[in-house]
Amino acid sequence: MSSSATRLRSEADAAKADAAAKNAKIAELQKALNDCMNKPAAAVVKQEKANLQPSVIFKQGKSVVERSQEANLELIAKYMQNNKDAKIKISGYASPEGSKELNQKLSEKRAEACKTILVKKYKIAADRLQTEGLGATDKLFDEVEFNRVALFNDVTK
Repeated sequence: MSSSATRLRSEADAAKADAAAKNAKIAELQKALNDCMNKPAAAVVKQEKANLQPSVIFKQGKSVVERSQEANLELIAKYMQNNKDAKIKISGYASPEGSKELNQKLSEKRAEACKTILVKKYKIAADRLQTEGLGATDKLFDEVEFNRVALFNDVTK
């Protein structure tokens, strides 16, 4: 065999090996694609709760709902009247000033104050409202005084 024939045979063998490697990669990618296509559809996760936008802001150290904040409670009441199956969790918070114990009690009283108004003034059934006091936080809002708040979440959504 001549050297040019040997060289051509060597180039052909290299091309066959290269083609075989590329065919193996194509087969691997085709299998991965088929696996993805045959995968069951992802389950839709139902959101556990829906944050309602109105919030009630309190003065420092107070748990009385100011007259200026009552419009926000009215919005929550209208939401509940329009959504007869809705159940709301009212979460009370306090800003970081004061002791941990004081802020915990204050946050609980704030949530309860909102519940009381919704029940007494707007005739919302008490068993549709649950309250929780979450104590002091500086994580909700950049402005510390905005953390003196009650937030509302629809836990039926």
